[in-house]
Amino acid sequence: MDLGVDVPPEKFVEAIREHNPHIIGMSCLLSTSIEAMKSTVDAITEAGLRDKTRIIIGGGRLERHAADYIKPDAYTDNAAQGVKLCVELLRGREID
Repeated sequence: MDLGVDVPPEKFVEAIREHNPHIIGMSCLLSTSIEAMKSTVDAITEAGLRDKTRIIIGGGRLERHAADYIKPDAYTDNAAQGVKLCVELLRGREID
């Protein structure tokens, strides 16, 4: 399910409640998106849904320090690696 571009955190919370996804993915093409991704992860956590889904973030502007700040379950700047990470998340493995 694609929620679109510039989606408010509340829409993610609503979609998680409605669809019960295994994985939430967010893409960051601009460094200004980092704060929005952090707000979204925080909103999912505050809604009590963080343990019901895994979160992966990706995009060319992401580095380790941004991922440490946002706190997803996994991150990558490579789409093929992202698919592999999703498989690992679905298998229940922790990603470093």
